[in-house]
Amino acid sequence: MEFRAEGVPVEQWRILKLLAEKNGRSMVDLAQAALLKHPTLTKTIDRMVSQALVYRRADRGDGRKVLIFISERGRALNERLNKLAN
Repeated sequence: MEFRAEGVPVEQWRILKLLAEKNGRSMVDLAQAALLKHPTLTKTIDRMVSQALVYRRADRGDGRKVLIFISERGRALNERLNKLAN
C-alpha cells in the first residue's frame, strides 16, 4: 500500500512516524519497532537517506553504533502523510 499523493510506501511512513516520536534510534530499535527484518530496513533507510528524509550519525556514546535521525524534509513529509491517513 502506498500513499498515492506522495508515492511513499507504508514502511517508510512507519519509520518516519517512529523517528518523529523518538529521534536518533538505532537500526536494531527501528527494526523491532517497525516490524521489519534488518536487511529490509537497511535497504529502506538507504533509499530514505538518498531522498534526504533521514540521515545517519555515529552514536556519541558508542562510536560503533549508528543512529538514524529524521530530517526536516522527512518531518514535513511525515506531517503530510499523517493528514492523509486521518
